[in-house]
Amino acid sequence: MVTIARCFQILILVFLCASLHAKDLNAYNVGDTADADIAAPVAFDSIDPVATAAKKSEEAAKTPVVFRYFPLQTNDVVQAFQNLYDDSHKKFLEALNQKFQTSTLDDSIIASQDFTDVLAAFNKKNKNFPLPAGLAKAWAKNSSDAAIKSRLMGYLGEGLRRPITADEFPPGVQPGETIRLITLKKDETLTLDDAQKRGHVGGMELLRKMSAAKGILRRQFPQDEQATGRALGSILKTNCIIDEDLTKQARDAAAAQIAVPVHYDVGQMIVRQGETVDEKIKAALDQLAKNTAAVQLMNEQAKKAQEQAAAAQQQAQAAQAQAQKITQQATVERQQIAKFAQQSRSRETVLFAEIGGVSAFAIVAVVIVFYAVSKSRQMKTSAPAASNGAPVASSSAAIVAEKKLPQIKINIPTANASSPMPAALAKTTSLSEAQTFVQMAEAEILQLSQRLDKIYAPPHDRLRTYQLRLEDFERELSQHGVQNPELIKLKIVALQRQMEAERKRFHL
Repeated sequence: MVTIARCFQILILVFLCASLHAKDLNAYNVGDTADADIAAPVAFDSIDPVATAAKKSEEAAKTPVVFRYFPLQTNDVVQAFQNLYDDSHKKFLEALNQKFQTSTLDDSIIASQDFTDVLAAFNKKNKNFPLPAGLAKAWAKNSSDAAIKSRLMGYLGEGLRRPITADEFPPGVQPGETIRLITLKKDETLTLDDAQKRGHVGGMELLRKMSAAKGILRRQFPQDEQATGRALGSILKTNCIIDEDLTKQARDAAAAQIAVPVHYDVGQMIVRQGETVDEKIKAALDQLAKNTAAVQLMNEQAKKAQEQAAAAQQQAQAAQAQAQKITQQATVERQQIAKFAQQSRSRETVLFAEIGGVSAFAIVAVVIVFYAVSKSRQMKTSAPAASNGAPVASSSAAIVAEKKLPQIKINIPTANASSPMPAALAKTTSLSEAQTFVQMAEAEILQLSQRLDKIYAPPHDRLRTYQLRLEDFERELSQHGVQNPELIKLKIVALQRQMEAERKRFHL
């Protein structure tokens, strides 16, 4: 049911997208006017770009701005103050010497209007470090200025107590509630990972803007020394700057996964005819177009999958038919082999009977001939001096007996390594009879092999036929009172040799 419902929704989506939208959804741009009402054919979600941008901006503001802090630059400010102090001391003594022809004055001259005028003129000209009255008098008396210098250094140190940053920050990199402060040496490289590990996170109170640092420095000076305080503020330098690149990386990473979705239910209006397409509507139309393209692609893939499945089914059916055909052929061949084996056993029975009759007749003939020859030799040995008539008669009788015997031609093979003769057979039978049995056994096995060749029996079926025949021989040999057991043994030996030869022949 779920699959049917899903397919139905897909069909609705394709139909509505094709019929309701006279204009291609992708063709709409921000600022265009909708040609017709466009409603959601199925429920779907899109991303509101305006709300997403606002949410990302909000989240970015929460990400601490990365500040690089170089505390060693404070030494440069202190050195600048020292240089300014020494230079002002030298110039002021020169001014005194020019006015009073001496740089060391007594209290009466210092209390005079002339001294006051000289100091005013000097401060007006030396605006980078106007001299406090106390410091000018100490220099004029050539007395110690250590206390005054230490006080001025203390004022300066308070102005430098915190990292100083610029009053204005780069556009788009305004610090939020927190900042990340990383202390560095000059020209030291920094990565975002290093900054996140080493940085100290806190509020803006960790820093001072330049204007704030100057104000703190100036407010430490008495009212009559405000000019000196303002002048020393000019030597302050920023020693803490924003790392725009690392800040952007950190904020992009924090806002990367932020998206504000907009859900549309089935039938919910996306844009009405005549309405202006804004960024939110444009995003919804683009998403709807993607869904339509996805449905079309899914349909194409489903069609292709169906075609592949149909082709695979046809191949499977063809393979099944081929397998059935092969099975039928194998069944027919097994039936032919079984039939041949049955016929072979029947013919072998008849053959055994024929061979038995011929063998019996041949044995009788051999016995008669052997008896006649033996008798003739005995007569020659016992009566050598007798008359010629009797031996002739005896010899004639033997010749007549030989003529009366049927002429039987028997090919007797010579026992050798290729046709072994069992020792028991050699002991119980004559050489002629044993060789005859060997020839009979090999002839029978040869005939069986030739019959298998005629029907083109497969190698395994040939061996199976040999095995069945071997079992018949062994069963026949095990019976009580079997005739010609030695002949059966010879058949077994010949059949085993034939099986071994065929195994080698077919590499089985």
